[in-house]
Amino acid sequence: MFGQADRTIGLGKQTTERISLRNCNCILNWFINPTFAFSTPKSLIAKDAGETGDRMVRMEEKERRLLLLNPRQTIRAVLCYIQRPTDGKYLLLLKAKGKFGEGFWNAPGGKIESSESEEEATKREVLEETGLAVSDLKIAGKLEFYFGEGKRRPDWTAVVFKTDRFSGRLKERGDEGVLGWFDKDKLPMNQMWEDDRYWLPLLIRGVRFRGRFEFTADSKRLVKYELEKEGE
Repeated sequence: MFGQADRTIGLGKQTTERISLRNCNCILNWFINPTFAFSTPKSLIAKDAGETGDRMVRMEEKERRLLLLNPRQTIRAVLCYIQRPTDGKYLLLLKAKGKFGEGFWNAPGGKIESSESEEEATKREVLEETGLAVSDLKIAGKLEFYFGEGKRRPDWTAVVFKTDRFSGRLKERGDEGVLGWFDKDKLPMNQMWEDDRYWLPLLIRGVRFRGRFEFTADSKRLVKYELEKEGE
């Protein structure tokens, strides 16, 4: 419709400027319809803003995950396997989207704050995630996690606790995800961290353990591990 040659367009008394007709569609439309620049549907603006926001959220989540897999200092954490005395089932949490470990079932737990002991952090995290107050905590094992090969210090460590003493009302769902009780013989191993299948049977049997697990840098696959039993 428009030629490729440049032409000079006069704009009243203002200094004329050379404008490529290849790029002047918007200006011509404005001369024809002064409301053109302001006629973009709000729905399209909202859609573009929403897509941009989603991209930013995904980028932030990716950056946050990279920091968690490659922390400057080892992240100290706790896990608590709560067993219901009435039927022996264990309480697990399906991590919500956007959370570290999303899509995996895991025991309630989280990071240890600088001012907390391991037991204090366990009680706080369990209460926040489940609504239950736990007591009589017993150490079941200790774990080290490395994300990527050749690292001298662990990216994460976890002290694993076990208890059958708790009180309170269980949350149906929280910010961290969905809770569920599982029979010890029907744990969702295929939807848990890969290392769990090696040490969790020891916890169930009451055998203390110490493990070292190396994953790929993206945490998707377990590369190698060492597991020691501390007593039958």
